Amino acid sequence: MLRPVHVCCVLLCMARLALGATPESVKLLTDFETSNPFEGGKIVQEHAAEGGRALRIDKDYAGWAGPQDWTGYDYLKADVFTDARVPLPVTIEIRDRQTTGYSTRVNYQTIIPPGKSTIVVPLDQLYMGDKSRPGRRLMLDAITKFYFAIGEKPLAPLFIDNIRLERDVEFSKAFFEGLRAFDLGPDTGPVMPGFTRIDPATSYFKERGYGLLPGTRIWRAVDALQPDPLYQDFLCIERGGIAVDVPNGKYHVFINLDGPSGYWGDYQTYLHRLVMAQGKVVIEDTMNFDTFRQNYFRFWNTEDLPTDNTFEKYQASRFH
Repeated sequence: MLRPVHVCCVLLCMARLALGATPESVKLLTDFETSNPFEGGKIVQEHAAEGGRALRIDKDYAGWAGPQDWTGYDYLKADVFTDARVPLPVTIEIRDRQTTGYSTRVNYQTIIPPGKSTIVVPLDQLYMGDKSRPGRRLMLDAITKFYFAIGEKPLAPLFIDNIRLERDVEFSKAFFEGLRAFDLGPDTGPVMPGFTRIDPATSYFKERGYGLLPGTRIWRAVDALQPDPLYQDFLCIERGGIAVDVPNGKYHVFINLDGPSGYWGDYQTYLHRLVMAQGKVVIEDTMNFDTFRQNYFRFWNTEDLPTDNTFEKYQASRFH
């Protein structure tokens, strides 16, 4: 059975001057200079990123309990140091007011490279449970506790300083007058900053200027929960399509019509798909069972080698 086309995003850009960027906004949670809100670890004068004090964790964890509101921020950041000779595994646990156990808290795992570095945790991509079996999204306005954990027998101590929340000021630099950017997915899915949502209820009409064409049939609207707010959700269109009205001019158009291969990795299949501009076909693809089989099973007799770049080998071709 041939499945519908997956559409993640559409960008249409007309060459204009870039708009001014929003000033950077940072909220310092603690730098340990005047107080220590954490339980566990100890305050030392070694490896402070700013000032003269940092939190040192020798084993297990250190946690901050108390209500916090992280709404409006994009990243949780912390300056860190370890003298381990190899990367140090770290788990960041975050709880909100609905947390009752492991599956209802964030269990974010990362590694700290030797020496100085900065932990960057994208708040809009945090889900309860594990990455492979994510649950609901973290309630940023109802944080109750968060921890840094390095285990009972870590490779070396972890030093933490300058824990802060930051807004993303870089994405706005990529937007300019004349750019139209659309993020397709379910009405409950995330929307990439600066993009406009198109969900199954976004019908096209002249006053709106964009949306799903009359008679469009959606097979599924999917939020695969990873890898990021733009590519984790998409619409599977069985019939019909989307339309966008733009002023006359010369445009660059970027469309993701490929399956993101998240979730269960559904392989995109279709009989016929096309892209039209000014009523003319500019891209046209067809697929039958033989071409589907050649693509789907193209690695059936290929052995993975230690030197292979598996992303380039398996994934890059899906994002051409």
